[in-house]
Amino acid sequence: MWIGSITQVFFHPGKCQLATIVRKQESVLAGEGIAIGASNSDPYATDPNVTDDWVKEGPHLMVVVPDPAMLEGTSGDPNDPVYLMWSDTPYAHIMVKVTDE
Repeated sequence: MWIGSITQVFFHPGKCQLATIVRKQESVLAGEGIAIGASNSDPYATDPNVTDDWVKEGPHLMVVVPDPAMLEGTSGDPNDPVYLMWSDTPYAHIMVKVTDE
């Protein structure tokens, strides 16, 4: 299931990083993740060949806000350096690119 994959891809590295901090060890995060990308509009999409808005980002920040009204006016265009992903869903969040990939 895709949600299981996203949990491993996005949350496991964070848990590993937190563990290294707590243990005062060297960071283990390096290299590119295994994410295959995602539909910009459908958080449940699993096949890039079925949707016309599939995106695969390089390094980025995902910003979740407590009130969806805070997202109003944010671009939904993944070509922009900052854009809204999964708008009109409970999972809407801001994507902030941190490199020009």
